[in-house]
Amino acid sequence: MSPDSLALVRFGLRAPDDPRILSTIKVIDALLKVNLPQGPCWYRYNGDGYGEHADGSPFDGTGIGRAWPLLAGERAHYELAAGRPQMAEDLLKVIELSTEGGRLIPEQVWDAPDITALELFRGKPSGSACPLVWAHSEYIKLRRSLRDGRIFDQPPQTVQRYLVEKQKATYFEWRFNNKCRSMPQGKNLRLVLPFPAQVHWSIDGWKTAQDANSRDPLGVYVADLPTDQLTSGREIVFTFYWQQEQRWEGADYSVLVE
Repeated sequence: MSPDSLALVRFGLRAPDDPRILSTIKVIDALLKVNLPQGPCWYRYNGDGYGEHADGSPFDGTGIGRAWPLLAGERAHYELAAGRPQMAEDLLKVIELSTEGGRLIPEQVWDAPDITALELFRGKPSGSACPLVWAHSEYIKLRRSLRDGRIFDQPPQTVQRYLVEKQKATYFEWRFNNKCRSMPQGKNLRLVLPFPAQVHWSIDGWKTAQDANSRDPLGVYVADLPTDQLTSGREIVFTFYWQQEQRWEGADYSVLVE
């Protein structure tokens, strides 16, 4: 689990009050949020092994991931999009108070009881990279967004398309590294392929079959199957004839319409 999903709001792909976003935030906070003296901060993902060991000894290929101040900035951008500028201001202060006198923002801050002998203090920089330029850029962007009263780098095109017009995807993708077994009703199945191919496919268990040739629109090969009118419960079965090698795949794949 990672806070990365908040980028869907930041870039105008999901509304801040989308039920899927709200549900995801509950999980993010349950798994990744930590309360520090300066306020809340977040871990990069659960199970992160990049950070000091429990005894404060340095990362040596293994360790325990600590809280990242820049993630407070990413969360602040979400709060601003959700109409809560004061919460965004409070999270800006979390970043500022995660420094140690020199105004250099660290990669991670210590999240455990103080270990004075190792100069590790709760809420203050750990032995991670400092300054972290990524964190400084997030701080500067948040400052700009707070001044503007909106996420300043949010593309207006995505907001118009997905939040205003509420357009939905018309294709559902299948790939060899993501062989989905089901797809939602009302979408066309798009097969994303590594090489040019002819797709041999059926919707009635091979009683009848059709062929579709792949095309190369953007440096990848895709074949679109017109499946948007299929009812729930229908199964799409397909295989491939690889044109460059002039051979059949030798296996069938299937996707169930739900």
